[in-house]
Amino acid sequence: MRVNLELPLSSMGRSARVTGKILVRGKSFQSGLTMIELLLAVTILGVILGIGVPTMREFVTLVRVTGNTRDLVSSLKFAQSEAVKQSSTVSICVASDTVADTCDTDATAPWDQGWIVFNGAPSADGVIDDPTDILQISPKREGIRLAFADPQTAQNSFSFLVSGEMRSLDIAPQRITTCNYDQTDTDCSNAIANKDPALTIAILTSGQIITFEPES
Repeated sequence: MRVNLELPLSSMGRSARVTGKILVRGKSFQSGLTMIELLLAVTILGVILGIGVPTMREFVTLVRVTGNTRDLVSSLKFAQSEAVKQSSTVSICVASDTVADTCDTDATAPWDQGWIVFNGAPSADGVIDDPTDILQISPKREGIRLAFADPQTAQNSFSFLVSGEMRSLDIAPQRITTCNYDQTDTDCSNAIANKDPALTIAILTSGQIITFEPES
């Protein structure tokens, strides 16, 4: 309900109607926030941003980790299915970060360098002699680490047989963990210890591929 008051203002020699504005010697000012209210609003906003920014950053990391893990699992299953379909060995290897269409010969090379799916088994020099044998190439991953949980048993390639099982020469089970890239965290152990977003891919001798959240 709007209230109108007729108040005598002797200094002005006339009456004024007050309707939510402040009159000071004939001038009107719209009422607004006080300094205390403004400081309180800024403080509350700071608290909200302080909570929201880390949460958003963690969400973005989780999306990236999940997406890159899904990509590698998809390529592993593709290699496995092609081996069964073609009745021949199909392999997947870490792509060299210096030579195109070539497998990296370093057993500890991280899978975030990208990977190649191809017909046949990996050669000692990493070269894929016939380019037509290449079935899939996945590019290098930026800002993401794809590394072996145990560097001592790290492998730069896997080969699937016509049965869909892993080649007996390959050490199994193998675990590759995906986490946010950190130069000092080469095996994602820091991310796991800090409970940051991370996912592990386990590849069993039977050819079964499992994804799960690693425990610290």
